[in-house]
Amino acid sequence: MEITIELDGEAKTVKLSLFDEAFLKEYDQIDLIDDEEEKERRYALTGNVERALQAYYDSIREYEFGLHYKKLEQRGAVFTMMNRIHTAKIKARWSRLFAYTVSSEDKQTIHYDQFRWHIFSYERVACLTGDAARRAFDGCKKDRAFQWLSQSKGDQLRQYHHHQNAEEHHVCGH
Repeated sequence: MEITIELDGEAKTVKLSLFDEAFLKEYDQIDLIDDEEEKERRYALTGNVERALQAYYDSIREYEFGLHYKKLEQRGAVFTMMNRIHTAKIKARWSRLFAYTVSSEDKQTIHYDQFRWHIFSYERVACLTGDAARRAFDGCKKDRAFQWLSQSKGDQLRQYHHHQNAEEHHVCGH
């Protein structure tokens, strides 16, 4: 299901997950209730269920991510927690290398400070995608590669010292 919302003064079409779609339908049903007190009670209860389910799914993803970490560590990957200065240097270098053509306004629109890869996913900067990107990565001669992860626990730099392929850089199948 897709819905259209207004975001930053523009109409945006958003594809909903089944999870979001189910709650949207529930909220639509609640909107039909005439009794305002009952309507507020159901909004609160539905919100509690939605937050609990989201916490459940987040827990599953964190567990799967942990399993993925262990598997990569067994294969020689090294994970390093980064301090704020190191993180700031990497972010600045990323911006100089990849985002120098993207305007400040556009960066704000795509939430660049939160998700730097959005310059690619929102097609602000040209890049290879899909199988072409995987083949290009796999075809590079490399004795190590780095992957930068931003998580609630802090930023981490993942360093690989073996001949990995693109598939190994996917986290929990995503």
